[in-house]
Amino acid sequence: MIKLIFVALFLCSFPAMAEFPDRMIRFIVPFPAGTLTDIVGRKVADEMRKDLNQVVVVENKPGAFGVVGGQALLSAPADGYTVMLVGVTTAASNVTLLKKLPFDPLKDFSPIGFVAEFPFFLVARPGLQVNNISELVAYGRQNPGKLTFASGASSSQVAAAQLASVLGIQVTPVLYLSAAKALNDVMGERVDLLMADIALAMPQARAGKVKGLGVSSRERFALAPEVPTLNEAGVPGFEMIVWFGLVSAAKVPPEITAKLSASLARSVKSDSLVKNFAAQGVAARSSTASEFGAFLNSEVHRWAKMIKEAGIEPQ
Repeated sequence: MIKLIFVALFLCSFPAMAEFPDRMIRFIVPFPAGTLTDIVGRKVADEMRKDLNQVVVVENKPGAFGVVGGQALLSAPADGYTVMLVGVTTAASNVTLLKKLPFDPLKDFSPIGFVAEFPFFLVARPGLQVNNISELVAYGRQNPGKLTFASGASSSQVAAAQLASVLGIQVTPVLYLSAAKALNDVMGERVDLLMADIALAMPQARAGKVKGLGVSSRERFALAPEVPTLNEAGVPGFEMIVWFGLVSAAKVPPEITAKLSASLARSVKSDSLVKNFAAQGVAARSSTASEFGAFLNSEVHRWAKMIKEAGIEPQ
């Protein structure tokens, strides 16, 4: 009896472990405020705030195509209180495109789950004498190297190079720090083409400020059914989907990752988020942490193959 009392007193001398989360969560967005990544991230953070009943603060950490954000995530304690929204650029294409990526997404990130997906939208400047893929191919072959192809992220750079390769045309790449700046120059007749986020470019296409030539999904995108796919437009088999997901640092305890993953899955299924994403031209998508991890692994290798095929040299 005395031993039992002693053990009870011993255990009571330690405070009970707080249940996760018991304080603020940092939600890193590795691109500037106002971008699609930022809009998506803030909505997810808001839904997780409600689901977890805890403060979730969004911190924009732009720079070096998502590298600054990744470093911010990995410099924080691996306790689940810092998470980051990732996408194709941050967690897949950078692995091959950058010579000195200071982290390995597959080893240093712990997958939490999917967030959303959407296709690229190929647009042309309004004054370009091209109205469909066939005319684009004819123009490109008659004027090798004359067409300028803008990109505002490494993923769109790869998509542009891959498409040009499939079409058999030579283009001059023009790199921008953001898709918004690239789109402005397409509308301003300073560059010819852009593989843009559909949410960014669709309003401009509907307003006649750019020409929409096709989306990069295999089937017509439900949120823009009037736009043909590049498959339909004359590029058989071409498919390139952009996605967002959530990660934490690799050493976060699995039970905490499981809680974050469950909260994220509930959040991306909420009516409020689904409607908000649809208004942005983005389709919500949910998954388990392991499903997203397997997907990340496949995407790193898929984008490496596309980058090699497109002949893009690491920077």
